[in-house]
Amino acid sequence: MGTEGESTQAGRGERLGRAPHAHGLVARWVAPSLLAAFLLAWSVGVRGDPPGESQLDLGMRWAESSVEVTLEAQNVSCDGAHTFLFEIQGATWLTIPGSRTVTVPKGETGTSTAVANLRGLAPGTYHAKVKVSCTSCPPPPACEVDRTTFDVSVDVNVAATFGADPRDSGLATFGNGIADCCTLLTQLSTTLGRTGFGQGARGAAILKRLDEAYLENGCSDVTFIETIDGDQTCRGVPVATTVEQYGVSPGPGEAVYFSNSLGGEEIAIGLDLSTRGIWQARKSPADYYVCLVDGRMAVVKRQDLVHNFAHEGLHALREGTYNLNGRACLEEERDAFAAGNEACEAMHLPLSTDAPGPGYGATPNPGYQPVTGR
Repeated sequence: MGTEGESTQAGRGERLGRAPHAHGLVARWVAPSLLAAFLLAWSVGVRGDPPGESQLDLGMRWAESSVEVTLEAQNVSCDGAHTFLFEIQGATWLTIPGSRTVTVPKGETGTSTAVANLRGLAPGTYHAKVKVSCTSCPPPPACEVDRTTFDVSVDVNVAATFGADPRDSGLATFGNGIADCCTLLTQLSTTLGRTGFGQGARGAAILKRLDEAYLENGCSDVTFIETIDGDQTCRGVPVATTVEQYGVSPGPGEAVYFSNSLGGEEIAIGLDLSTRGIWQARKSPADYYVCLVDGRMAVVKRQDLVHNFAHEGLHALREGTYNLNGRACLEEERDAFAAGNEACEAMHLPLSTDAPGPGYGATPNPGYQPVTGR
């Protein structure tokens, strides 16, 4: 995940770093070193180029850490050398410990280094501005400097322990405090039972099946699949991996109804225990539920959990009656998607835009009877 997000930002910076029609001094992006989070692109353009402002995101970084940021200037075609000044504005956590100027001869590249020092910062999002200007360029009309300002942001993260970040108080829980994930599902079932979904025959039948066959005995027939931090990192950001159990490995928020090796039926629900997943939940706490897995903090999108809880509950209610080739038929999948959206609507959550297709029941069964309750 970290790899895709950071590659996207790098590409965006490269496009922003080139001024239109510039033929003298320009900035360019190069591949950052392992120590560099991002390169701050800037540009000096010809007469008529307006000042610009760009967004550069350092992404998620650990508190009590520091990140080096390389500033690079390249003189493409100007005959003489020119000097440029880098200035940090509006922040004390981003500094240039060495020289703030760089002189660049024709055809060469000069660099300076800024340091993002996150030590002592509380969790949250921080912003700084970097202004670059040419101090030796002739005045207009011979040369007009494109003074570029960059907004640099960083999200400071802390340990994946509930309460370590003040935003954790906004994560959705049922009642007071934080409970284990089985209790979360039980309380979700109770809450759904009070809505229009649970009061209708269809929803009531689904919840009854879930309560009696899956949520009893400490959710003995529910398997929680964990997405955790992997062994690899990308520029200091952990890469998440999903643990596979019983041959299934649904990602965070996903769920699957399956038969285990002992011939019983279970529902597997994916929960996110990864650093990046918890960071994303802390950025949008109202969109997530939080619970504990063996005392560890886990998060899951509310929309995903509600939708898939009802979706897989419908499969459990059918008990494979209409399966074809060992899988739920197309009509049952459509029924399950509809049930999931009914549950989301009852909880005032966005509806799923997913639909039956590859990976779901693809074989029609004309004899299927939709769930209307029992």
